[in-house]
Amino acid sequence: METRKFSVLYLWLWCTIATASETSNMLDPLRHLDLKITLKTCRNDAGHLTSQVRVEEELGKTDSCEHLHHDRGSGSQCTKEHPRPFYELVPGLGYLKLHNRPKTWNEAKIACEKEGAHLGILNSETELEALRELRARLPSHYKDWRDSVVHVGVTDSQEEGTWLTIFGKPFSDTGYTKWGTNEPGGGVNENCMAVFVDSGVLVDAGCGSTFAFYCEKET
Repeated sequence: METRKFSVLYLWLWCTIATASETSNMLDPLRHLDLKITLKTCRNDAGHLTSQVRVEEELGKTDSCEHLHHDRGSGSQCTKEHPRPFYELVPGLGYLKLHNRPKTWNEAKIACEKEGAHLGILNSETELEALRELRARLPSHYKDWRDSVVHVGVTDSQEEGTWLTIFGKPFSDTGYTKWGTNEPGGGVNENCMAVFVDSGVLVDAGCGSTFAFYCEKET
């Protein structure tokens, strides 16, 4: 009986890896996929066999379930955790995830929402430091100054000069308002906010500019 359960487990694991690889290749056929598989199996107090599988991809994400439980008489059950993989819980801030693949401001906003989060809004020096650490872990894309720039969820696209968060709240209430020298200075051509993570200064940028971005979800 237990041998059959392990066979089901390994069949599920094989399908998960194959699906993750296929999805990654569809999104970017030139991308190399590195997966880390962790399997932990133990018996609970009731004598039921419980297996935990974790699939981790170095860059990007997979849509695989992280926990598979085998209980006698109940078959198998797959449960997704939220938010999606590769979010890091930062005490006092919530879950953060930095995407180093550049996107436009609007593309970044949509990408975060699809993951059950929102485009990041800087609220403090502590959050900036966490963002700086996340950025330092991932490879650079442009190999120039643009790799230090990250989209922030603030814009004045509705009314020039009136900066609001993606939730319609005044930018002045965010708790972090460190504009760079002569910023904002782009007028109607630069209606989306970004931050230089190295210096921590905020700038206005064209919403069509492609930079890294980070998503956050409050606990």
